[in-house]
Amino acid sequence: MGDVSPIIKTLIDRLAHICHRPEFYNKCAMILTTTSKVGIRHAINTIGAAVFSWGFHNVAAKGFKISDELRYDLKRIHGKKISKLAKKFYLSIKNKEYLKPSLLALIVFKLQQKYNTNPLITENYDYIYWNAKGWTDPKMMFFMKPTVNRLKLLISKILSKIICWII
Repeated sequence: MGDVSPIIKTLIDRLAHICHRPEFYNKCAMILTTTSKVGIRHAINTIGAAVFSWGFHNVAAKGFKISDELRYDLKRIHGKKISKLAKKFYLSIKNKEYLKPSLLALIVFKLQQKYNTNPLITENYDYIYWNAKGWTDPKMMFFMKPTVNRLKLLISKILSKIICWII
């Protein structure tokens, strides 16, 4: 109630290992939710946190309130909004938006990299995965070479070092 359905929650839980071994770092995501009453924002946040941790670059999120009677009439009621979102999603894929990570995504990568380069965990599946991808190399700033300005990269590096020092 007021969040994702049990089926979606189960899916997120079953894919938890991907949070440590992101497989979708070169993909874009768009989140769409429907509800008849409340919970759109919370559901979007729940799904958004999951797809972010799996490596997706989220390009859009939209929730639609639909009454039970009109549940199957989504296209007629919200067709223009959905078409606009679909176009944005298509252009994000075409323009490789995943190469433009947010500051948070850059910081999270460096934090995960720091954890996964710990010499005490070299037998860990996460370390093996990250090492095989080349992500344990300290020169790596993201899963692949991002197309972001140097200032953003510098800020992410500084903030991730501060966060690592604190924790």
